[in-house]
Amino acid sequence: MDNLGEEEEIGFLDESGFVHNSVPAYVLGKPGEPKYIASNSGREKLNVVGWVTPDHLDVQVYYTEGTIDSLLMKEVLTRLDRQLTGNKLHLFLDEAPFHQPLKSVSFEKIELHFLPTYSPNLNLMERIWDFAKDTLLADKYYEFFKTFKEAFCEFFRTIIERYAEELQSRITPKFHIVK
Repeated sequence: MDNLGEEEEIGFLDESGFVHNSVPAYVLGKPGEPKYIASNSGREKLNVVGWVTPDHLDVQVYYTEGTIDSLLMKEVLTRLDRQLTGNKLHLFLDEAPFHQPLKSVSFEKIELHFLPTYSPNLNLMERIWDFAKDTLLADKYYEFFKTFKEAFCEFFRTIIERYAEELQSRITPKFHIVK
């Protein structure tokens, strides 16, 4: 980060899935008594590509009810490349199989950097997913998929306005090296 040019920034990209179903976080009740939690089929899902730029705390997502593959990733990155205002975005992402074809693709303003295998702790977008799932899904029930999708969209549309302080502490780019 210390070697970035004036118009360069760092970002982190990752994918996740948000299943339309209840996710119990805590259940209180008397021992031995059955606990019932409202649930639905859980078969409908939003697959999401998201990126965060910690320098100016920006989170953006692209969601689909379809699958995420290398063609979709290329399309999402091409859109991101077009909308960038700075000179260069150093985008860090994992070694997922559908990222491999991106190694041969060049973008005008995006330079891809691949994180070591099995290192989700180095991808700040993973922290956004954890926060989003805790906030959106834990102990919540959405009877209809449409309602679930609306809550998802509203959450990410207002994430910075509503949760800036909480996010600031989660997506700090200061990493500790453990020996």
